[in-house]
Order: sequence, then C-alpha cells, then structure tokens
Amino acid sequence: MSECTDASDEDLCAPGGSSGGSSCAAGEIACSDGQCISQVYQCDGYADCTDASDEVGCGSGSCPASEFQCLSGECIPDSNYCDGIDDCLDLSDESACGGDTCTTSEWSCGDTQCIPASYYCDGITDCNNGADELC
Repeated sequence: MSECTDASDEDLCAPGGSSGGSSCAAGEIACSDGQCISQVYQCDGYADCTDASDEVGCGSGSCPASEFQCLSGECIPDSNYCDGIDDCLDLSDESACGGDTCTTSEWSCGDTQCIPASYYCDGITDCNNGADELC
C-alpha cells in the first residue's frame, strides 16, 4: 500500500510488499538486504539500512526559492544558512561560510565571533547575534 502520492515509499519493495523474502510490518519498509526499518527513515539523509538502500533513489530534487539545499539533499530555510547552527545532516549549511577561525574547542556564532563550546545553549547569550541560544 502506497502512502506517498508518487508511490516512492514502495520503491524498495518487491511485488507483495517485501524484499529479499522478508516481510515487514505495517509502517515499515524492507531494505534490499531484507532488514525492516520504519518508513519514516526512508530518504531522511541517514543510512538506516545496513546496506544504505533506504537512501537509494531519493534524489536531490530541488528546494523552493526560499530554501537552501544541503549537499545531502534536504532543504532548510534560507535564514538557517550560515547562521552558526548546523541544520544540514552533512553540515553543508555552515561549512562554506568562512569568516571565522574558531578552534575545535570553540563554537562559531556564524559572524566571525567564536565562543567556548561549553557556552553553546547554556541559557546565557554570549554571541553578539544571539546564535548560541537558538537551540
């Protein structure tokens, strides 16, 4: 049974709703190797199947004009691009921003300011732009 209008939730299933001879419960999809996972994990940007078949055929698509497309395919609001907070699963919304030289023990406010990593989401605004408390 397809829950998606384009039937993409059925892409990994063989006829009869199973793959590799396995039978999954309602709300699950069959990985190519027969493992069953919840269908909410299909095309979520993470390989939940041991063979990563839940991410095959998801396509990168395209995002609406008001959104940034992460290298991993998901879309985030443009306002989240280079805001100092990692929103993309692959961190691509922050990796190309440049401008700061924070160390690994620091957190980037996204505007060239660095604060100690322990200050992130501690209930006290330390970044001039307040990005450290947008948790």
